Amino acid sequence: MSFKTLGAIALAMTLIVCASAQAQTLETEPNNSRTQANSIAVGAPVRGQAGDTSDDDWFKFTTSSTGTIAVTVSAANEIRPGFQIQDAVGNTIASKGLDLFGATATVEAAAPAGTYYVRVESSLFSAGRAYTVTVATSSSSSGLEVEPNGIQAQANALTSGTAIHGQVSSSSDEDWFRLDVSAAGTVSVSLVASSSNGIRPAVELRSSAGTVIASSPASLFAASASLQANANVGAYYIRVAPDIFGGDHNYDLTVFFTGTTSPVVPSPSASVTRIAPVYFSNAPTVHSYVRIINSGTTAGQVQITVRDELGNLLGTWKQQIAANSAPQFDISTLEAAVGISPPATPPSRPGAFARLDISSDFDGYAQHVLWNPAGGSLTTMSVCDQGASANASFVSNVHTSNITAYPSQIVLTNTTSLASTATLEVLDSASGNKLGTWTSSVIPANGSIVVAAAKVQADIGFSPSSTQSHMTLKFSGTAPGTIGHYISNIGAGVLTDMTARCVLTKTTLP
Repeated sequence: MSFKTLGAIALAMTLIVCASAQAQTLETEPNNSRTQANSIAVGAPVRGQAGDTSDDDWFKFTTSSTGTIAVTVSAANEIRPGFQIQDAVGNTIASKGLDLFGATATVEAAAPAGTYYVRVESSLFSAGRAYTVTVATSSSSSGLEVEPNGIQAQANALTSGTAIHGQVSSSSDEDWFRLDVSAAGTVSVSLVASSSNGIRPAVELRSSAGTVIASSPASLFAASASLQANANVGAYYIRVAPDIFGGDHNYDLTVFFTGTTSPVVPSPSASVTRIAPVYFSNAPTVHSYVRIINSGTTAGQVQITVRDELGNLLGTWKQQIAANSAPQFDISTLEAAVGISPPATPPSRPGAFARLDISSDFDGYAQHVLWNPAGGSLTTMSVCDQGASANASFVSNVHTSNITAYPSQIVLTNTTSLASTATLEVLDSASGNKLGTWTSSVIPANGSIVVAAAKVQADIGFSPSSTQSHMTLKFSGTAPGTIGHYISNIGAGVLTDMTARCVLTKTTLP
């Protein structure tokens, strides 16, 4: 059954109920918060009344399978209050603002089975007004964005030529989408406003490193926007944002990929990440380590080309990297792998250092860590041409209790408006093997907590072997916010943020 049909059924039910008040379910006060939400049945209209400007009305319902939720709010007096659909942890997955001239509005959202909430918002204009809420469901969810997709790591996958309907629901709501390109060609983006107010949100086409390739700002006057750019093998991201006009804007997004018969000249940063300076093993005061992070579920290969600061090629090394792993390599390992035999062969001239050109056949990250034994400090020195990653959904190489001089702390930030716990998968960084699952204490709404890595380790009952020095922590399920990692350099008496890392974009290795 189509949603057009569902909408007609919902409206017809509403009209019938309005004609017969005895047959209509009424809201039960107090229902001014999520915890007081009235339970309502799918398909059964509920009549409510907006009170004063502080009286929100909350309803909740449950779906038994993945599909589409449609919520319709009708107001016979032509002033319809604004309303939202929220998931069980407080994420707004669809919304519609106050309308002084529209009596009926329907919003849709693709959603898995679970409990959902409808919040009917109070306002000066809708106070004292009656309205009717009706919920409908469908087993199909194709063609709709899936929340949460507010950061690059949560991007919805797109298929070339297939339109998707989305909504920027608030001034802080961004929508991210991803298109994987398997050959050289052209990526074209079309975004058309479908809101009744005609405002088109801003749209950007970005590389996997987060670099803006093409963009069009939000517009009050141009209902559509088109972007186009040459593309090579890899992932491309589309960011849809409210910009200066706030939220509650619906849109239809279509992305096309067209292959070419001749290769596109690659950007210098399209498939190679360059990190410098990295110090040779004969550096007098510091020591370099390189971490390669495969954040995917499939093992892959990395290729590292070593050059000196004058551009001279010293050698190339390939290494298999397990899925979900983040192995750490001593600079001397790289030197040996490319045929440099310290201490004689590494450049001994003052100020000499290496540049690493890193490519991989998986999407991931690289991190350069610098150790100063005399100063008692361990820092990340990930200076790369693609810039530092903004992915805050996981952290790698968190120290186990084997590294006592540099204990790790993690910072969990709740970016939602409801208090929530965070569930993390704990993995062995070297192998990618799962060590356990850990759940935090309750994080206040819009708040943060700091947790010692030693506590996480103890809570899951993990006793590391002598070779297990690093853990990877990643959100499991819906992420309530962000995660960061810092270490305490006990000897130097300083704290160091270890979250930053460089992006590796999937490419075909020679």
